[in-house]
Amino acid sequence: MFFIILLICSSESKAIELEKSDNPSLPTLIDSLLSYGFEQNMFPGASLTLYHQDTLYYFNYGYARIENRLNTSQSMKYHLGSLGKLLTSIAVLQQMEKGKLDLFTDISEYVGNLGINTEFHGAPLTLHHLLTHSAGFNEVNIGYMARNPEEMVSLEKFILQSNPGLFQEPGKEIIYSNYAYALAGYIVQRVTGIEFTDYILNNIFTPLGMKNSSFGFPANYYQNDQYASAYNAAREGFSEALIYPRHAIPAGSLVSTPEDMGIFIKALFNRSTDLLQDDWWNLFFSEQFTVNQLLNGYSYGLEKQNINGKQAWAK
Repeated sequence: MFFIILLICSSESKAIELEKSDNPSLPTLIDSLLSYGFEQNMFPGASLTLYHQDTLYYFNYGYARIENRLNTSQSMKYHLGSLGKLLTSIAVLQQMEKGKLDLFTDISEYVGNLGINTEFHGAPLTLHHLLTHSAGFNEVNIGYMARNPEEMVSLEKFILQSNPGLFQEPGKEIIYSNYAYALAGYIVQRVTGIEFTDYILNNIFTPLGMKNSSFGFPANYYQNDQYASAYNAAREGFSEALIYPRHAIPAGSLVSTPEDMGIFIKALFNRSTDLLQDDWWNLFFSEQFTVNQLLNGYSYGLEKQNINGKQAWAK
């Protein structure tokens, strides 16, 4: 089984020297592919974290910011977006472990009287559906982002204002949903009485020692040398693209460094008891929903893929 999180982000030379061989190791193969991509001007820069055979490898290419030739590094902060969904999944499973949540209970038990439609023609919506992207939301993404951090609304207000509604019975098919993960994070916030961002800090970042991870970034991040910029690719080169903050924090607002993500990836591979006990890791690493075994399916947080006949978990 492979587990894959490729942390490739906008960001001169490699971080480590690797052997040259007719039968290259996985780190050498990855290094050669990304080196070629950078040399061919396919991207302005990249950072990658690899956990292989109990060893963490960090690869850095090009620039985190082209304008002032700021190099990439494993301490650079990147906006990682939907990788944050893994944290939300773990937070839900932690509360299941404590007996505060159940996978197959109608979520109306948890969200209270907020006017959220939690069933479709009598079929209840559950956390199982939210975590496997099988809720059946009429997903739109309008209003998903704010123009700046000052215009962001609370998670509860976002849940109320942006409810897309259900267009079909939950559990029918996979429809990738940011709203579903925002709602799952909101449920964690409701049952614990702790702001979602504080919950993740206290129950994931701090126990693992992820000291440079958070949700969100300052409005002037592009003037702060701790943060990488983002770029659009065009025929004439790369142009800087602004990164906008997300109202749906549990779905796509993770900011972290390659070094911190190395800590997180290692914790996942080793099923760290700082996060979950083994029975709950089994749910995290086993397929929970698919439309057909020939297609990709979802665990509670990860997408199950088949890569050249090998099972892979990807995000």
